[in-house]
Amino acid sequence: MNSPIIVIILAVGAWAVPISQGSQQPANRSPQYTNITHADKAEKTKQSHQTLESEALEKLLKQDLQIQQQYAQILQAEESHAASQIDKDALLAKYTKYLVWVGVLQGMVFLFTLLAIRHEAKIASGIANAAKDNATAAKASAETMFRQEERMEQSLEIAKKSADAATGSAQAATATVKHMRRTARKELRARVFVAEAKRLGITGPGSFTAELTVKNFGKIPAYRCTCSAGLILGTYPPAMGNFPKLNPSGREPQVVLPPEANIKLVRSLDVGMFGNTQHSQVGQGSHAVYLYGQVRYRDGFGVNRSSEFLMNCSGMDYALGRFAFCEIGNQAN
Repeated sequence: MNSPIIVIILAVGAWAVPISQGSQQPANRSPQYTNITHADKAEKTKQSHQTLESEALEKLLKQDLQIQQQYAQILQAEESHAASQIDKDALLAKYTKYLVWVGVLQGMVFLFTLLAIRHEAKIASGIANAAKDNATAAKASAETMFRQEERMEQSLEIAKKSADAATGSAQAATATVKHMRRTARKELRARVFVAEAKRLGITGPGSFTAELTVKNFGKIPAYRCTCSAGLILGTYPPAMGNFPKLNPSGREPQVVLPPEANIKLVRSLDVGMFGNTQHSQVGQGSHAVYLYGQVRYRDGFGVNRSSEFLMNCSGMDYALGRFAFCEIGNQAN
């Protein structure tokens, strides 16, 4: 579009250059023709002008040719540029077409991705809801278990208290039973001991025979009851080491002694052992006749028991013909 304007500018420039040169040449050449006539001058001037015009025309043509060549080059360049631009536009169109297809594909991929995301979002939402429901259920279950645990702890505490109370009751009942058993055994057991002892016959020197009465003071019978006893003369007060040991033969009769029943045993000093001297000593209280021994039996609860006794006849008791219990040597289980 700018090519005609460029050609016009070049033509005007080429025409203006010769005119400016021709207008200057006569002034430079005028000194050479000072002696020539005016006709010759005119002819020469005409010829000179024709020559200049010819040269100017020739230059103008050359310049026009150059301009046309340049214009042709410019047109060719423009055509080349237009062709290259067309190629570029075609390539750009293809590239744009490809970009459009790529955009379409990307859009489809984006659409599919969006659909997949929405589907996954729905699935995730379902999973989240399920997890929320599970969490709610787990929380409810945990609360239920916690309440059950509290109730179990309360029940356990109540059971523990009940067990403690039952244990206390059982212990109290056991203690009561034990106490009752002990009381029953104490109150109901057989209690066999010496009831009394006395001298048989008149008071004085001579033979000395004593009768021992053993009685069951308990409330149940005494089983396998045996009694061993000895009668000796010794100084008063007594000493435990002064009494011979009794050795039961094992052939002693065993009897069942009911409550309040009694048995009697008779023991005598050897003949000649109780004369006037012994009579006086015992009467004065420096000596005494001792009756000692042991009673063995089994009570109604199957417990083997024994009673040991030690009695003396001295002083006033000798005058009355009776035996009294000593301060030592009497015990029973």
